[in-house]
Amino acid sequence: MFQLKKMISGAATIVLCLGLFAFSSFADEIQTGTVSASVLNLRSDPGTSSKVIGSMTRGDKLSILESSGDWLKVKTSDGETGWAYSQYIALSKDSDDITSVKQSDKATDLSEQLVKFSKTLLGTEYVYGGTTPKGFDCSGFVQYVFKHFDISLERVAASQSTQGSRVSSQDLSAGDLVFFDTDGGHNSISHVGIYIGGGQFIHAASGSSTRKVIISDITSGYYANNFMKARRIIV
Repeated sequence: MFQLKKMISGAATIVLCLGLFAFSSFADEIQTGTVSASVLNLRSDPGTSSKVIGSMTRGDKLSILESSGDWLKVKTSDGETGWAYSQYIALSKDSDDITSVKQSDKATDLSEQLVKFSKTLLGTEYVYGGTTPKGFDCSGFVQYVFKHFDISLERVAASQSTQGSRVSSQDLSAGDLVFFDTDGGHNSISHVGIYIGGGQFIHAASGSSTRKVIISDITSGYYANNFMKARRIIV
């Protein structure tokens, strides 16, 4: 009987040690992270309906305190504590290659979700200055779609064109922002949309024959001739 108790005790010790090792490894893996979005909101509680108490920018370092679903409780380098959406935080690990692959997969998944959501707004009326499904202008539409995924963008197209990182027209990916000078002359940014793949983008068009959220071709014709630049927000 003593031998049996000793064996059980030994087995429990091994299981406990293995459990502590696994927890320790997990804690080490997600102890720190880096913001991968151009702007990431810091919220009082997990969820997009909770109060925004601050913001972070790409490259900011974070300490991971705990998790809740798709949200992480973090502490910024300035000492602020709050919740942030995990999709936009690249976890720091010894194996940078593994982290990069996982982060790339998350970015691809997020881009697909964003494009899918943007298409639910097809047909919404164009309204100058509009920022809601009651009516959008071009930058209001883009801002609304990204805000749905807790990504903060500037209000007007010209300002949005300075966010994220530059990407060539030959290297566009779903979720990239595409900008145009619809006034002609290639002098300034006056229109923006979201690239959805296959040479197409979705946008709130103000043309007299449309005036609603539509999908247009970017590879030829009017928008190809007036294309200015593209920016990548999701990385």
